[in-house]
Amino acid sequence: MKGLLAALVLASGGLVLAGCAAGNAQSETPPIAIGTTVSTPAAVTATEADNGHTITIAHGGLLTVRLNSTYWRFGTNTSGAALRPAGRPVTSAVPSTASHCVAGAGCGAVTAVFHAVAPGKAVVTASRDSCGEAMACGHGQGVYQLTVLVN
Repeated sequence: MKGLLAALVLASGGLVLAGCAAGNAQSETPPIAIGTTVSTPAAVTATEADNGHTITIAHGGLLTVRLNSTYWRFGTNTSGAALRPAGRPVTSAVPSTASHCVAGAGCGAVTAVFHAVAPGKAVVTASRDSCGEAMACGHGQGVYQLTVLVN
């Protein structure tokens, strides 16, 4: 029946499915079966607390790694083909007028964003030589390594 519009609202998930029947026209996208869960890949944020750990992210997802010091430098590449940088890392400094920021302390953060482009494994690395004003980093403080599994 031409011009027929059908809508189904599933209260449990708030999902709305709508379709139009127009003669014998074929739809370019297959219909979604009732009861199917539709989801988008999640965005995941990792910090210093994740150093040395392994995280899992969905294929198509977005990984943000935020390290709290402007002294961090991300590696030039991630190992593995599962992640692709979404641009260069961004440094955001805390204004020197902030009461908790001491000059030379590296107040601020460095953030790198990656797209999960293929199933597999990748390792994100970062390093720093200084952990404060003229202060060398102690054991384990100057290296960041995050293993990422993309599924």
